[in-house]
Amino acid sequence: MRKKEVLLPLLVSAVALSVPMMSGCRLSTAHQGPQLQQDVKGAQSRLAPIVILDQGKELRLTIEDVAKYHGDMCACSVAGFRGLQLAISELWDSEVPDREDFRIVSSWPGKGNQDAFEFVTRAKTRDDFTLDLRRQTDVMNVSIDDFTFRIIRKSTGASVRIRIRTAVLPEVPGGFFALRKKVKFEKTATPDEKSRFKRASQQFRENFLTLPVGEIFTFEKTGP
Repeated sequence: MRKKEVLLPLLVSAVALSVPMMSGCRLSTAHQGPQLQQDVKGAQSRLAPIVILDQGKELRLTIEDVAKYHGDMCACSVAGFRGLQLAISELWDSEVPDREDFRIVSSWPGKGNQDAFEFVTRAKTRDDFTLDLRRQTDVMNVSIDDFTFRIIRKSTGASVRIRIRTAVLPEVPGGFFALRKKVKFEKTATPDEKSRFKRASQQFRENFLTLPVGEIFTFEKTGP
């Protein structure tokens, strides 16, 4: 393993263009328009890249790369990226991890964090990713308790179980996830509720982008 360098955040790298798209990724022409460009520009220089080895080659993967891969910069993809940063700091310390040394178990059914995990680690490609949903959980019916993932260092067996803090959620009448369900799935939201959900979603993403990691996650480490 190579030792990590002290890195400054980078702009969107060419790496994002060289990694094959995952089946089912929500990348489309519509998502490559001005909104995505604005999101990427707004996130530049906020988060340091993840440095990882792929067949001995060192890659620097940014949150902007993840946004290009996923198709937009949503809260879930940023949460996945920052969760990986936390896990790497806890499980690899000053080492640069090998891409193939990750196994991931997630309880969140959304595509955003799955795409972040896949882009950085390729865990789904090699069957090192498991979606382990709680009972009665699906993409429509979720709660903050489902926002949990476990990242394992295969070479040592050590792992970190990461959970999202409730304080990260924007405060909206009736609850963020209830409003999400009404807007995105039931299609019964009023124009005011749609606007409220849009603002809350932007704030949710902003919280993941800007808050210190200790204010976003709690975690439990097991193993060596």
